[in-house]
Amino acid sequence: MQWSWLTILGGLSYLIGILALFVIPTNRKPSEATAWLLLIFAAPFLGVILFLLLGSPKLSKWRRDEQRAMNERIKEFAEEAEQTPELAPIVDPPIPVQYEPHVNLIAQLTGMPSMAGNTVELLPDYIGAVERIVQDIDAAKRFVHVEYFMFANDKIGAPVIDALVRARQRGVVCRVLIDHLGNLAYHEPVLKRLHAAGIPVHQMLPTRPFDNQCNRIDLRKHRKIIVVYRMVVFT
Repeated sequence: MQWSWLTILGGLSYLIGILALFVIPTNRKPSEATAWLLLIFAAPFLGVILFLLLGSPKLSKWRRDEQRAMNERIKEFAEEAEQTPELAPIVDPPIPVQYEPHVNLIAQLTGMPSMAGNTVELLPDYIGAVERIVQDIDAAKRFVHVEYFMFANDKIGAPVIDALVRARQRGVVCRVLIDHLGNLAYHEPVLKRLHAAGIPVHQMLPTRPFDNQCNRIDLRKHRKIIVVYRMVVFT
């Protein structure tokens, strides 16, 4: 008896649906599991492909190992700071009772304690904020760390790159971290300018499927952070 392609595809669709009922709901919110099951029942083969690409809640083993190592390193720095007389008063200060659950959760997830001695200024004007960033990079004496999702050599990004190049020429250590997928359309001119100035650039969360650092392609690094030698942070 010859099996037709339609019969084989129908059997595979039925098998996919049965397996999905056992696999999908595990360790997922009911709403999330229901959405995945509806997609797989409506379009089994497309649903399975999307689930394999986007459905795993786990990061790669390499990424999880890196996070654990960084948490331990931060914890060690915090413990050293607590033993340093000039830093001890600002590390892990008394926290109001209503904020303790949030502070404890952050400490457990990141290993980072709460810190006192900080002030916050809101910069509501985007162009004005970029101008302030450029001013502080121009005043930097030790290091500048830049972390951005999208970093283009355009009207907004070019002045920041110019400031980084000037800082590097003064001997300031500059480092840039950008998202790999978020910069596919922009990274070539940015990398060319920064590399020519001797500024290291790392593209985070690569979308190369056979790379051991590869994770779900929808998990991106959307943070926008600039650190100018411990004194000023833009976020």
